[in-house]
Amino acid sequence: MTLHEKNLSLGYKTPTAYHNPTLGLLKPVALGLLILGTRAFDRGVASPSWGIVGVAAILSVLSCLTKPSFQICFLPGLGFLTALALVRRQEVDLRICVLGIALPSFLTLGWQYMVSFDQVQTSDIFVAPFRVIELLADYVFLKFILSLVLPVAVLACFFREAVEDKLLLIAWATSVFGLGYAYFLAETGTRLSHGNFLWSGYISVFILYVASVPVLLRQRSAQAGRLAMKERICWGLFGLQVVSGTIFAVSQMFGGDYLAYW
Repeated sequence: MTLHEKNLSLGYKTPTAYHNPTLGLLKPVALGLLILGTRAFDRGVASPSWGIVGVAAILSVLSCLTKPSFQICFLPGLGFLTALALVRRQEVDLRICVLGIALPSFLTLGWQYMVSFDQVQTSDIFVAPFRVIELLADYVFLKFILSLVLPVAVLACFFREAVEDKLLLIAWATSVFGLGYAYFLAETGTRLSHGNFLWSGYISVFILYVASVPVLLRQRSAQAGRLAMKERICWGLFGLQVVSGTIFAVSQMFGGDYLAYW
């Protein structure tokens, strides 16, 4: 794919997109919310201090204002896990989930929606599977698989550890919605080619990679200086990601075309 097209960007969902500054600003905010989200599911946790709830609320508003791409997939992802925990009668901190994240997010997103789609009436949202991404690239489905190969490998190879990791669970729940938006939603009119929902896919893949690597790092199966086959596979895939990312970053530093990797 890459050798044929000389392309490390278009059609893929990469953890980094250098041409979008707001995505870079969104990343630390998204990571902060991801960590606070795990705090809501800690066992034996008493009601949090109002300071934690306040920080979550501030980060939620900042996330929406910086770029709503993360919050529109983080909210349903966290909401699904919260509902699942309540059904299973597991401990969950609703003050963080509702007052710290959901309420400020809905208020901010509601205001943004009214400004963007209700008052101005420049565009509407509709379901169009792969419509937008196919405007930018070929081999879309294969590139989708290749974009997720490392997180999927970590999940498959270390499934028991992965499903017990709250950070990774929230990242996967968020990514299901984020990637769904990226590949199945579009805007009408002139905004169709803008691909605004694609950014939810980018930020989803970013947090998925960030949450997957610690699970891989915690493995302790190395004996006599040798890694188990599952670890070799995952670290090999991680190495390929690093090499590809380095080549792409260098090409952009020296002003190369955005499609080219040399």
